[in-house]
Amino acid sequence: MGELITKTALNVLFSAAHLITGSVLAVMLYKLLKTITKKQKNTAVLCMILLSASLGMVLPLNIYGIFPLALAVVAAGLPNAAALPMLISNSIFSLLVPLTDSQFVWRTGGYRIALAFVAAVLAGVLIHLLIKPKHTLIKSACLLPHQANLPFWSKMTQVIKSNISSVGIYLIIGVIVHEVMRAYLLDAAISFISNSPGMTSVAMYFAGLNVVNPFFILAMTIANLLMNFAFLSGLFAFFRLKGAVMFIGYFVLIAAALGVSAYF
Repeated sequence: MGELITKTALNVLFSAAHLITGSVLAVMLYKLLKTITKKQKNTAVLCMILLSASLGMVLPLNIYGIFPLALAVVAAGLPNAAALPMLISNSIFSLLVPLTDSQFVWRTGGYRIALAFVAAVLAGVLIHLLIKPKHTLIKSACLLPHQANLPFWSKMTQVIKSNISSVGIYLIIGVIVHEVMRAYLLDAAISFISNSPGMTSVAMYFAGLNVVNPFFILAMTIANLLMNFAFLSGLFAFFRLKGAVMFIGYFVLIAAALGVSAYF
């Protein structure tokens, strides 16, 4: 129990540090985007989507560090399609993964990187086609600190305070639930599937899968993400309900598609 409490506390601090770092970068990004949009008002949406998907992967931040950047993009007047791809790509892969996961192998990780980029771009295109620009998926209150007419350092302080107050309780609860599930439920579920007579066929089925199949590797990556949705409870701090449902539903569809592909 002591080890679980320590690990949970460290992960809360780790994610909080990412949230603060992302908030600082978000103020800079907002200022940059406002300058660019003043000079070039007709930026192609596809270009925004591609840049957003790439940004989510190249920054060594977890999802709580990327949230503030997505807010800054929308606050600067860019469409939803320019903000959500970075959340999608970061959820599947970011440079934080090879830096913190000793088991990450670039050879097989290449499939994961490709999936992160393609999935994010497709998500951006779908959002652009399905959601009207005036219907933001992000709560308006989360955008106000960026849009306030304040000096740079005052705005940075205000954005950090706003993001911490908005997501703080979700972050803490999400990390606690995430760690408890991994410590107690994950091993129990695996043990049940392996040892239960009624689940023997399921265990044999998974054991016989071709684990070098890239689709199988990608399906497992998405399945792991679905298991970690408790950690992503910050979705409900920033997203309107429609945005949270769309975010989660999109990954469920990807998992289903890749899962079916992996078995054939």
